[in-house]
Amino acid sequence: MILLATMSSGLPLDERSYYTETKFLTIYNIFVIAVETLMLIACVWGFLLFRKTSHQQKEEGEDLDAALLLVCLGGPILFGTFSLLAIIAGEDNKIQGWLLALGYPISDSLQCVGQVIFVLYGLKREPMTEPESKET
Repeated sequence: MILLATMSSGLPLDERSYYTETKFLTIYNIFVIAVETLMLIACVWGFLLFRKTSHQQKEEGEDLDAALLLVCLGGPILFGTFSLLAIIAGEDNKIQGWLLALGYPISDSLQCVGQVIFVLYGLKREPMTEPESKET
């Protein structure tokens, strides 16, 4: 990714702009969307592993942890929403590959929500213990 970010279209410095470097913008957007998608798949895989292993559910929840996670979720959601509005409403950014730019805030918001749900679900599970450790 660093190599792609340091490459250019070969134009002189004074002729380069956001509009002439669209190939690298497209590659960057594809890379970021792929990474976000892999993180979302990892959350789904974690849920499947949770379902495969049997653990007791806690009676009382971790209320402070849950509240902090949910409060922190607002930031990425708001950032993604304002990014989507800027991408859709902007008149000067309708260049080749601009639709890919929509994928990043959408995939980031989905990934953040999935990750928070995954962590909240994990907080409600008791750790597996040996029978001997239950006696102490």
